[in-house]
Amino acid sequence: MAQVEAAIGQPMTKYLQDAYNDRGLSMAQIGAELGVDKTTVSRWMRQLGVRGIRYVGYTGRKSA
Repeated sequence: MAQVEAAIGQPMTKYLQDAYNDRGLSMAQIGAELGVDKTTVSRWMRQLGVRGIRYVGYTGRKSA
């Protein structure tokens, strides 16, 4: 992760929040930008506590 941070010139937390939440990129798209797999992006987000604002969660069953 340190090598990628050096290449992008900013902390990974800030970059991931910007790319995922502000620019709306998928983990696969972020991985392509950084040259890593989407599972690596997912792991970094989990480790750094970056949460997606797009996730609404289970909202309950819709009535028929």
